Amino acid sequence: MANGIQSLDPNLQWLMENFDTADKDEIDFRIWLAGVGEKTGMPYDPDHPENKYDYRAAFRAGDEPLLIPGDEDPDWEGIPYLLHHHWPSQHKEEDHPTEGAGEGIRGLLLSMKQRADAQKRREGRR
Repeated sequence: MANGIQSLDPNLQWLMENFDTADKDEIDFRIWLAGVGEKTGMPYDPDHPENKYDYRAAFRAGDEPLLIPGDEDPDWEGIPYLLHHHWPSQHKEEDHPTEGAGEGIRGLLLSMKQRADAQKRREGRR
């Protein structure tokens, strides 16, 4: 949010700018991804170079993110992080931060814990 104005979902923005010239598959994809973004509360930019996920492949496969519990937050005495959304692993790029962590929630949570522990070490909190 900048200057009190919430930015438009990148997919809705794209649709406004390209609807007349885009092909039907891309329009369907952008409408679907905007809907997923609304459900999860997170707008997804499928063309952002840092997202490391193939949202178009997820769309073609009919996949959507699952709502899963987070890891425990040591600053909140064992209370789990809020639920968050996790996309199916088969559409991750090789350099995705959680690629190779193993399939399923156990692998995801292990990967999240490893990343959180590494961040704490970098910040000198451990």
